[in-house]
Amino acid sequence: MANHLLCMEYLAEKQNIEKLKEYLTEMRQQMTQIQKKGYSTGNQILDVLTNHYLSLVDEKTEVQMKGRITEKIQIEQMILCTGYGNLLKNAVEELERAETGKKLLFIEFLQGAQYVQINIRNTISEKTIGKKSLLASVKEDKRNHGIVLQNINRAVKECDGELIFGCDREFFKAQVILKNEGCDRSRTYMTT
Repeated sequence: MANHLLCMEYLAEKQNIEKLKEYLTEMRQQMTQIQKKGYSTGNQILDVLTNHYLSLVDEKTEVQMKGRITEKIQIEQMILCTGYGNLLKNAVEELERAETGKKLLFIEFLQGAQYVQINIRNTISEKTIGKKSLLASVKEDKRNHGIVLQNINRAVKECDGELIFGCDREFFKAQVILKNEGCDRSRTYMTT
């Protein structure tokens, strides 16, 4: 949304009302498509992220979702947004790079009394299989990319949680485990 707001603000400053109207119409159409998919996680923040990113997945990708997280969790919404949103964005981008074979995106939510766990597994591309490090970006502009996992890990650890990730010949797997209790609000959480 921040990116959309920047674009709309620029068009408004330039008094380009026609382009602004076109932009708003396109946004409305995208929101309608997102609402039609209707993935439900049980949590509004996670629903928004899930429906946005899964609307970008092509029809060749098999999407599987399992489990739910309720609104009653004690985890900061900013942490959920940082961890889940960035992992899901990376998964969708990786699925776009995967050109051959069957593509799969699996998302699982587990909620207990003390912990919440989010698991994401996605097909990886040939480009990613050849990487030396999972922390290295495959994007051309490496200077401004490749820090997402580090940012997620920092935010999760500040809430006494854990990020576990790995890769095999077919899938990237990420697991975020968070304590189901409030976090110290004085800490800062980075997003990308």
